[in-house]
Amino acid sequence: MLDNNLFGKRLLLAPIFAIALIAVGSGSLLPSVKETTKTYWWGSFDEAKIAFEQIIPYKSTTGELQKLGFDPYQTPNLKILTYLDIIQRFMFNPSIKKEELDKGIQDCINAKTNCSAYEIQLKNITKKRYGNVLLDLFNFKRITKKSG
Repeated sequence: MLDNNLFGKRLLLAPIFAIALIAVGSGSLLPSVKETTKTYWWGSFDEAKIAFEQIIPYKSTTGELQKLGFDPYQTPNLKILTYLDIIQRFMFNPSIKKEELDKGIQDCINAKTNCSAYEIQLKNITKKRYGNVLLDLFNFKRITKKSG
């Protein structure tokens, strides 16, 4: 008889314990994402800035750019842009006139296939979700903190 009473108390405490675990540990059930794009050359923003400041417009060659770390064939987050890509980036709105752009951008657009540009994407973004797991799971209420 004593064992049955103890078993009944355990059955009563089990749902309470389960609810407490869900309430306390629910934050860890939500996903977190860390998205980082690294380069082979630079370990920090300051190193990338120093390399960028060594570029001399109209004078730096592609060989010099490669030595500074701007090599699209070695760096996966570096993309070569054509003059058409440049037009899309800078003249995305019909109200923007070519004459309003920087002289270097104008010269590149005018040179057409004789000009190319590099675009580098450096990322360090962390996304952390907070809140109630059930509301998040059923997409009623999602709270995401994005930093980086």
